[in-house]
Amino acid sequence: MRGLSAHPGKMMVGKPAQGFESLTLCQIVVFILLSFHSSVFSCEMDVIAFKGINGEFNEQEFYRYINFRSACGIVFDWRDTRKAVSYISSTDRPYQLYGFSKGAESVGNVMKKVKRYPVYILTIGAWKTVDVDFRKYGVRFHNYFDASGIGQKSPGIFLNVPHSDMQERVNNLLEKNAGVAQLVEHFLAKEDVTGSNPVTRSSILIAEITLDN
Repeated sequence: MRGLSAHPGKMMVGKPAQGFESLTLCQIVVFILLSFHSSVFSCEMDVIAFKGINGEFNEQEFYRYINFRSACGIVFDWRDTRKAVSYISSTDRPYQLYGFSKGAESVGNVMKKVKRYPVYILTIGAWKTVDVDFRKYGVRFHNYFDASGIGQKSPGIFLNVPHSDMQERVNNLLEKNAGVAQLVEHFLAKEDVTGSNPVTRSSILIAEITLDN
């Protein structure tokens, strides 16, 4: 995408490129990385996020997530699915979808309209009646539910935390799982484990990584 040459971890609200007719300038807010990231990178991945009702969304935890993923973030209101689809159509950059609360429903609506699917979907705090089963699209995804999702028919993990704390808890889990995967990688590289054991290097890493990707 032209118009967004940024540090990994940069977050924007609305469409980042100037001159895109479906969005106004007042929807664009840029969050710049901490000063120690001095060199400029072109983002290789976008994380397109949707807020909940009344703007419910922990921007600090979303920033933490995209920084962890070394991606750029674009945040839309849950109602702005058409604008998100227009943005996706305007670029060939790989992207993820991220939906919090009511925004999880927005993710499902986007999936019905896009011609180019995301590489990964993460929903957090979806309501119990919202369809967040994305297996039919052949896209990797994870769903995390709280008490509002009890009764969900879609696959996912239930967390016993308040709705407002869900993004933070999910980040904690993702970072913990990533740390475990790195330890396994380090151990196997050190021990040069290959072949003789039916549980191979790649299968161990897949078992760990599927928890956090």
